[in-house]
Amino acid sequence: MTSSRLTDAAGRAINEHDHVGGTTSGRYQTTITGPVLQTGKGKAKVLVTNRPQPGSPRAANGDTVWISSDRLFLLHTATEKKFTGYRSHEDGRLWTLANVRDTLFESPMVPARYTAASLRALYQGQIHAVWTDAPGPTAEQDRTVAYRVPGTGSVYCVACCHGGALFPGLSSDDLPDGGLCDGCGVDVLIPQHPNPRPAARTS
Repeated sequence: MTSSRLTDAAGRAINEHDHVGGTTSGRYQTTITGPVLQTGKGKAKVLVTNRPQPGSPRAANGDTVWISSDRLFLLHTATEKKFTGYRSHEDGRLWTLANVRDTLFESPMVPARYTAASLRALYQGQIHAVWTDAPGPTAEQDRTVAYRVPGTGSVYCVACCHGGALFPGLSSDDLPDGGLCDGCGVDVLIPQHPNPRPAARTS
């Protein structure tokens, strides 16, 4: 699965499994939301979760679309919300993604796998996305302020390190004099806060 550094229209990092929104291009332009299945150069492959309309020529639940980064916006990181699957209203079955490349869905006790179009046809389009809150960080992860990459010794802050779970975590005890992130250049001991939104203009 191809992976590259990607940012949304506001410059925020986008990673696989993050929950994003975006506007498709082309004749049947529409706004969709869903998890990122794959990132590429300047674009992301997104699984549609907000459009249950049957019979529409636009992308519907279960379809995948590629959206350019300038049309993407981050809704929730994968550490906040996790896409579980689709639930059918008729029988209450939960259908999970079994094959990312071909976008096939499966459900326990059902021998066959279905494409998104077949699944929508089976339930007249009435399949709806199920999201769950991701578990919070462990006590050890909560103390982590940066990660060190073995071999190079490079240090990256939590925001810049996309493969954090793969690298040794560093606490403030490990960096008594602080340390600069090799990605963004900030001192990893200084808490980072998102930029405040500008105040609404009033006339």
